[in-house]
Amino acid sequence: MHPELHLPHKSSGRLFDYRKDEEGLSATAAGHIINPVLGR
Repeated sequence: MHPELHLPHKSSGRLFDYRKDEEGLSATAAGHIINPVLGR
């Protein structure tokens, strides 16, 4: 990721405003790709 991208502290917010599905997960293909990377 770009070094100037400042991510929120883990579990303190969402980086993108994707819709969430019934399980509370991102409801877009991009979210399914990026969320595992952000969760590290």
